[in-house]
Amino acid sequence: MTNYIQSGNTITITAPRTVLSGEGVLLGNIFGIANNAATSADTDLEITRRGVFDIAKDSSVPVAGYPAYWDNSGFTVTAVPNGTRPIGAFAAAALTGDATGRVAIGLVIGGPLTYVSAERTATGSAETVAHGMGVKPSAVLIVPTDTSPSVVGVFTVTEGSHTSANVVVTVTASKKYKILAFA
Repeated sequence: MTNYIQSGNTITITAPRTVLSGEGVLLGNIFGIANNAATSADTDLEITRRGVFDIAKDSSVPVAGYPAYWDNSGFTVTAVPNGTRPIGAFAAAALTGDATGRVAIGLVIGGPLTYVSAERTATGSAETVAHGMGVKPSAVLIVPTDTSPSVVGVFTVTEGSHTSANVVVTVTASKKYKILAFA
């Protein structure tokens, strides 16, 4: 085979920002851990795209085996999918005060992007909810979460015009629900 270049586990990229060795780096759709320090626009930043790493973490509380997301504004790993990119799965649980999260990166390859919201309480008006997928959802599902007899009643959902940044829905006031969106 004459067109093979490399395995791709470690690649050299142009640094999108100043980074230290061991920090997470997102360049477009490529995520990895910096093997060396680099300043913004350096063309010799090597990143490792697969493996298990302890990565700077936000205050979220990840569960082992659940998706890990990269927050490219705080440059931290998080268990929260809003406005973030999937990068792998947490290899261990962590607490709010833990500075790092142990993540197996490179596990999220291909397949549809998904967003699952936290439980929400409807206002009865149109609600705009950031989904973080970067593309307009192809399907949105609203799931009622308050189905006990004391809260049974009419559950009405009206979808608005979803965008590459937000899901727009109107749900019966005071009803609790979750949003599932797929791209």
